[in-house]
Amino acid sequence: MSQVKSSPTENTLAVLFHSPSFKCLPKHFERIGNALEILQMERRVPAIFGDLESENYFFNKDIVSRSPGIKACRDAHKDQPAVLVCAGPSLDDVIPYLGRIGKHCVLACVDTALPVLSREGIYPQYVFSLDPQDESFLYFRTDLDNPAKLVYLPTASARVVNSYRGEKIVVCKEGHELFKDNLELLNEKGTTQAGGSVSCFGIDCLRQMGCNPIVMAGQDCAFSGNRTYSRHAIMNESLLDKIYLFKTLATQHMEKMQESKMIQVECQGGQKVFTNQMMYSYLRNIEALALCGIPARVASGSL
Repeated sequence: MSQVKSSPTENTLAVLFHSPSFKCLPKHFERIGNALEILQMERRVPAIFGDLESENYFFNKDIVSRSPGIKACRDAHKDQPAVLVCAGPSLDDVIPYLGRIGKHCVLACVDTALPVLSREGIYPQYVFSLDPQDESFLYFRTDLDNPAKLVYLPTASARVVNSYRGEKIVVCKEGHELFKDNLELLNEKGTTQAGGSVSCFGIDCLRQMGCNPIVMAGQDCAFSGNRTYSRHAIMNESLLDKIYLFKTLATQHMEKMQESKMIQVECQGGQKVFTNQMMYSYLRNIEALALCGIPARVASGSL
Protein backbone atom coordinates (compact mmCIF):
# COMPACT_ATOMS: atom_id res chain seq x y z
CA MET A 1 0.00 0.00 0.00
CA SER A 2 0.98 3.63 -0.23
CA GLN A 3 3.19 4.70 2.62
CA VAL A 4 2.50 7.84 4.61
CA LYS A 5 5.46 9.21 6.50
CA SER A 6 5.70 12.17 8.80
CA SER A 7 8.75 14.38 8.51
CA PRO A 8 10.78 14.51 11.74
CA THR A 9 11.25 18.27 11.35
CA GLU A 10 7.90 19.37 9.92
CA ASN A 11 4.22 18.74 10.61
CA THR A 12 3.67 17.60 7.04
CA LEU A 13 2.88 14.27 5.45
CA ALA A 14 4.74 12.73 2.53
CA VAL A 15 2.74 10.24 0.47
CA LEU A 16 4.90 7.70 -1.34
CA PHE A 17 3.24 5.55 -3.99
CA HIS A 18 4.12 1.89 -4.43
CA SER A 19 2.51 1.26 -7.82
CA PRO A 20 2.07 -2.56 -7.62
CA SER A 21 0.31 -2.25 -4.24
CA PHE A 22 -1.82 0.64 -5.45
CA LYS A 23 -3.08 -1.46 -8.36
CA CYS A 24 -4.18 -4.14 -5.87
CA LEU A 25 -6.41 -1.76 -3.90
CA PRO A 26 -9.79 -3.52 -3.38
CA LYS A 27 -12.75 -2.05 -5.28
CA HIS A 28 -14.74 -1.44 -2.09
CA PHE A 29 -12.03 1.03 -0.98
CA GLU A 30 -13.37 3.42 -3.60
CA ARG A 31 -13.07 6.63 -1.58
CA ILE A 32 -9.45 5.92 -0.62
CA GLY A 33 -8.68 4.97 -4.22
CA ASN A 34 -10.22 8.22 -5.52
CA ALA A 35 -8.25 10.30 -3.02
CA LEU A 36 -4.96 8.68 -4.04
CA GLU A 37 -5.73 8.92 -7.76
CA ILE A 38 -6.52 12.64 -7.36
CA LEU A 39 -3.22 13.14 -5.54
CA GLN A 40 -1.37 11.43 -8.39
CA MET A 41 -3.21 13.60 -10.91
CA GLU A 42 -2.29 16.80 -9.06
CA ARG A 43 1.36 15.75 -8.95
CA ARG A 44 1.51 15.29 -12.72
CA VAL A 45 0.56 18.91 -13.48
CA PRO A 46 3.96 20.52 -12.65
CA ALA A 47 5.73 17.92 -14.79
CA ILE A 48 3.38 18.54 -17.73
CA PHE A 49 3.57 22.35 -17.67
CA GLY A 50 7.04 22.87 -16.16
CA ASP A 51 8.81 23.97 -19.37
CA LEU A 52 5.89 26.14 -20.48
CA GLU A 53 5.77 27.89 -17.11
CA SER A 54 9.51 28.61 -17.28
CA GLU A 55 9.09 30.08 -20.76
CA ASN A 56 6.18 32.26 -19.64
CA TYR A 57 8.11 33.55 -16.65
CA PHE A 58 11.02 34.51 -18.92
CA PHE A 59 8.71 36.69 -21.04
CA ASN A 60 6.76 38.01 -18.02
CA LYS A 61 9.74 38.98 -15.85
CA ASP A 62 9.73 42.67 -16.72
CA ILE A 63 6.00 43.04 -16.06
CA VAL A 64 6.31 40.99 -12.86
CA SER A 65 9.00 43.36 -11.57
CA ARG A 66 6.79 46.40 -12.30
CA SER A 67 3.49 44.98 -11.04
CA PRO A 68 2.35 45.55 -7.46
CA GLY A 69 1.97 42.29 -5.56
CA ILE A 70 -0.92 40.84 -3.61
CA LYS A 71 0.98 41.91 -0.50
CA ALA A 72 0.23 45.56 -1.39
CA CYS A 73 -3.50 44.67 -1.50
CA ARG A 74 -3.59 43.04 1.93
CA ASP A 75 -6.88 43.95 3.65
CA ALA A 76 -7.77 46.42 0.86
CA HIS A 77 -11.39 45.20 1.12
CA LYS A 78 -11.47 44.25 4.77
CA ASP A 79 -14.82 42.73 5.81
CA GLN A 80 -16.44 43.58 2.48
CA PRO A 81 -18.51 40.80 0.89
CA ALA A 82 -17.19 39.45 -2.43
CA VAL A 83 -18.70 37.44 -5.25
CA LEU A 84 -16.34 35.31 -7.34
CA VAL A 85 -17.95 34.45 -10.68
CA CYS A 86 -16.97 31.21 -12.46
CA ALA A 87 -18.17 29.73 -15.76
CA GLY A 88 -20.02 26.62 -14.57
CA PRO A 89 -23.57 25.73 -15.73
CA SER A 90 -25.30 27.55 -12.86
CA LEU A 91 -23.84 30.88 -14.03
CA ASP A 92 -26.80 31.01 -16.43
CA ASP A 93 -29.16 31.27 -13.43
CA VAL A 94 -27.37 34.14 -11.68
CA ILE A 95 -26.31 36.37 -14.59
CA PRO A 96 -29.50 38.54 -14.36
CA TYR A 97 -28.63 39.46 -10.75
CA LEU A 98 -24.89 40.08 -10.99
CA GLY A 99 -25.18 43.64 -12.32
CA ARG A 100 -27.15 44.75 -9.24
CA ILE A 101 -25.15 42.61 -6.80
CA GLY A 102 -21.90 44.14 -8.06
CA LYS A 103 -22.91 47.54 -6.73
CA HIS A 104 -22.89 46.26 -3.16
CA CYS A 105 -19.84 43.98 -3.06
CA VAL A 106 -16.44 43.26 -4.53
CA LEU A 107 -17.25 41.59 -7.85
CA ALA A 108 -14.49 39.37 -9.25
CA CYS A 109 -14.31 36.60 -11.82
CA VAL A 110 -12.08 33.87 -13.17
CA ASP A 111 -10.79 34.36 -16.70
CA THR A 112 -13.24 31.88 -18.26
CA ALA A 113 -16.17 33.99 -17.02
CA LEU A 114 -14.82 37.36 -18.16
CA PRO A 115 -16.27 37.32 -21.72
CA VAL A 116 -19.64 36.14 -20.35
CA LEU A 117 -19.83 39.11 -17.98
CA SER A 118 -18.59 41.71 -20.47
CA ARG A 119 -21.18 40.53 -23.00
CA GLU A 120 -23.81 41.44 -20.39
CA GLY A 121 -22.22 44.82 -19.67
CA ILE A 122 -21.00 43.65 -16.26
CA TYR A 123 -17.46 44.70 -15.33
CA PRO A 124 -15.77 43.08 -12.31
CA GLN A 125 -13.09 44.73 -10.21
CA TYR A 126 -10.70 41.78 -10.56
CA VAL A 127 -10.12 38.95 -13.02
CA PHE A 128 -7.89 36.00 -12.07
CA SER A 129 -5.69 34.06 -14.48
CA LEU A 130 -3.03 31.39 -13.97
CA ASP A 131 -3.21 29.03 -16.97
CA PRO A 132 0.23 28.81 -18.65
CA GLN A 133 -1.33 27.75 -21.96
CA ASP A 134 -1.94 30.30 -24.73
CA GLU A 135 -5.52 29.01 -25.07
CA SER A 136 -6.39 31.23 -22.11
CA PHE A 137 -5.92 34.26 -24.39
CA LEU A 138 -9.30 33.36 -25.94
CA TYR A 139 -10.98 34.70 -22.78
CA PHE A 140 -9.24 38.08 -23.11
CA ARG A 141 -9.03 38.72 -26.85
CA THR A 142 -12.08 41.03 -26.88
CA ASP A 143 -11.47 42.40 -23.37
CA LEU A 144 -7.88 43.64 -23.43
CA ASP A 145 -9.10 47.07 -22.26
CA ASN A 146 -11.42 45.73 -19.59
CA PRO A 147 -11.37 47.91 -16.43
CA ALA A 148 -10.87 44.84 -14.23
CA LYS A 149 -7.47 44.46 -12.57
CA LEU A 150 -5.70 41.32 -13.77
CA VAL A 151 -4.45 39.19 -10.87
CA TYR A 152 -2.00 36.66 -12.25
CA LEU A 153 0.79 34.21 -11.50
CA PRO A 154 4.24 34.96 -13.01
CA THR A 155 3.93 31.69 -14.94
CA ALA A 156 0.56 32.57 -16.52
CA SER A 157 0.32 32.79 -20.30
CA ALA A 158 2.80 35.43 -21.47
CA ARG A 159 0.41 36.35 -24.25
CA VAL A 160 -2.28 37.24 -21.70
CA VAL A 161 0.03 39.07 -19.29
CA ASN A 162 1.77 41.10 -22.00
CA SER A 163 -1.37 41.88 -24.05
CA TYR A 164 -3.76 42.89 -21.28
CA ARG A 165 -3.78 46.68 -21.01
CA GLY A 166 -5.45 47.08 -17.64
CA GLU A 167 -3.84 47.24 -14.21
CA LYS A 168 -2.04 44.08 -13.07
CA ILE A 169 -1.35 42.49 -9.69
CA VAL A 170 1.12 39.60 -9.41
CA VAL A 171 1.04 36.73 -6.92
CA CYS A 172 3.83 34.16 -6.55
CA LYS A 173 3.05 30.48 -6.02
CA GLU A 174 4.50 29.35 -2.73
CA GLY A 175 6.86 26.41 -3.12
CA HIS A 176 7.13 26.71 -6.91
CA GLU A 177 10.48 25.55 -8.28
CA LEU A 178 11.04 28.83 -10.13
CA PHE A 179 10.67 31.02 -7.03
CA LYS A 180 11.47 28.90 -3.98
CA ASP A 181 14.99 30.37 -3.71
CA ASN A 182 14.00 33.91 -4.69
CA LEU A 183 12.99 35.07 -1.22
CA GLU A 184 13.30 38.73 -2.19
CA LEU A 185 10.61 38.36 -4.87
CA LEU A 186 8.34 36.29 -2.60
CA ASN A 187 8.63 38.78 0.25
CA GLU A 188 8.09 41.79 -2.00
CA LYS A 189 5.10 40.53 -4.00
CA GLY A 190 3.37 38.10 -1.64
CA THR A 191 2.39 34.49 -2.18
CA THR A 192 -0.48 32.05 -2.48
CA GLN A 193 -0.67 28.37 -1.61
CA ALA A 194 -3.61 27.95 -3.97
CA GLY A 195 -3.05 27.43 -7.66
CA GLY A 196 -4.45 24.08 -8.71
CA SER A 197 -7.44 25.86 -10.20
CA VAL A 198 -8.11 29.49 -11.01
CA SER A 199 -11.17 29.50 -8.73
CA CYS A 200 -9.07 28.42 -5.72
CA PHE A 201 -6.48 31.04 -6.66
CA GLY A 202 -9.24 33.67 -6.77
CA ILE A 203 -10.63 32.68 -3.37
CA ASP A 204 -7.22 32.90 -1.72
CA CYS A 205 -6.49 36.32 -3.24
CA LEU A 206 -9.86 37.69 -2.14
CA ARG A 207 -9.22 36.20 1.30
CA GLN A 208 -5.90 38.06 1.48
CA MET A 209 -7.68 41.24 0.43
CA GLY A 210 -9.84 40.82 3.54
CA CYS A 211 -13.13 39.98 1.81
CA ASN A 212 -15.69 38.35 4.08
CA PRO A 213 -17.76 36.43 3.17
CA ILE A 214 -16.74 35.17 -0.28
CA VAL A 215 -19.65 33.85 -2.33
CA MET A 216 -18.98 31.74 -5.42
CA ALA A 217 -21.37 31.93 -8.36
CA GLY A 218 -21.17 29.46 -11.22
CA GLN A 219 -18.73 27.20 -9.38
CA ASP A 220 -20.77 24.00 -9.52
CA CYS A 221 -18.01 21.43 -8.96
CA ALA A 222 -20.48 19.07 -10.64
CA PHE A 223 -22.32 18.62 -13.93
CA SER A 224 -25.49 20.62 -13.38
CA GLY A 225 -28.04 19.72 -16.05
CA ASN A 226 -25.48 17.29 -17.50
CA ARG A 227 -23.44 20.23 -18.74
CA THR A 228 -19.86 21.23 -18.13
CA TYR A 229 -20.05 25.00 -18.70
CA SER A 230 -22.39 27.96 -18.90
CA ARG A 231 -24.28 28.17 -22.19
CA HIS A 232 -22.57 31.52 -22.81
CA ALA A 233 -19.02 30.38 -22.09
CA ILE A 234 -16.43 30.17 -24.87
CA MET A 235 -15.84 26.50 -23.99
CA ASN A 236 -19.51 25.76 -24.68
CA GLU A 237 -19.26 27.57 -28.01
CA SER A 238 -16.27 25.42 -28.95
CA LEU A 239 -18.39 22.31 -28.34
CA LEU A 240 -21.11 23.75 -30.62
CA ASP A 241 -18.54 23.92 -33.40
CA LYS A 242 -18.02 20.16 -33.13
CA ILE A 243 -21.67 19.20 -33.57
CA TYR A 244 -22.41 17.06 -36.59
CA LEU A 245 -24.84 14.31 -37.59
CA PHE A 246 -25.46 11.82 -34.75
CA LYS A 247 -23.33 13.87 -32.33
CA THR A 248 -25.40 16.38 -30.36
CA LEU A 249 -24.34 19.09 -27.92
CA ALA A 250 -25.45 16.81 -25.08
CA THR A 251 -23.10 14.12 -26.39
CA GLN A 252 -20.26 16.64 -26.56
CA HIS A 253 -20.84 17.62 -22.92
CA MET A 254 -20.96 13.96 -21.87
CA GLU A 255 -17.63 13.25 -23.57
CA LYS A 256 -16.12 16.31 -21.88
CA MET A 257 -17.43 15.13 -18.51
CA GLN A 258 -15.74 11.76 -18.98
CA GLU A 259 -12.28 13.16 -19.72
CA SER A 260 -11.55 12.54 -16.05
CA LYS A 261 -12.85 9.60 -14.02
CA MET A 262 -16.50 10.11 -12.95
CA ILE A 263 -17.44 9.82 -9.26
CA GLN A 264 -20.63 10.39 -7.26
CA VAL A 265 -20.80 12.88 -4.41
CA GLU A 266 -23.52 14.16 -2.12
CA CYS A 267 -24.90 17.61 -2.97
CA GLN A 268 -26.51 20.20 -0.70
CA GLY A 269 -29.93 18.58 -1.03
CA GLY A 270 -28.59 15.22 0.12
CA GLN A 271 -28.98 13.42 -3.21
CA LYS A 272 -26.08 12.00 -5.21
CA VAL A 273 -24.73 13.88 -8.23
CA PHE A 274 -21.97 13.17 -10.69
CA THR A 275 -18.68 15.02 -10.80
CA ASN A 276 -15.23 13.98 -11.94
CA GLN A 277 -11.95 13.65 -10.12
CA MET A 278 -10.62 16.98 -11.36
CA MET A 279 -13.58 18.99 -10.06
CA TYR A 280 -13.68 16.91 -6.88
CA SER A 281 -10.09 18.03 -6.32
CA TYR A 282 -11.20 21.66 -6.76
CA LEU A 283 -14.01 21.14 -4.26
CA ARG A 284 -11.65 19.77 -1.63
CA ASN A 285 -9.24 22.68 -2.18
CA ILE A 286 -12.11 25.16 -1.81
CA GLU A 287 -13.10 23.49 1.47
CA ALA A 288 -9.50 23.69 2.69
CA LEU A 289 -9.40 27.42 1.91
CA ALA A 290 -12.68 27.93 3.76
CA LEU A 291 -11.03 26.43 6.85
CA CYS A 292 -8.55 29.34 6.79
CA GLY A 293 -11.22 31.37 8.56
CA ILE A 294 -13.09 33.11 5.74
CA PRO A 295 -16.45 31.59 4.78
CA ALA A 296 -16.57 30.55 1.10
CA ARG A 297 -20.14 29.89 0.01
CA VAL A 298 -21.26 28.33 -3.22
CA ALA A 299 -24.33 29.98 -4.75
CA SER A 300 -26.69 28.26 -7.22
CA GLY A 301 -24.43 25.25 -7.65
CA SER A 302 -25.14 21.56 -7.34
CA LEU A 303 -22.71 21.01 -4.51
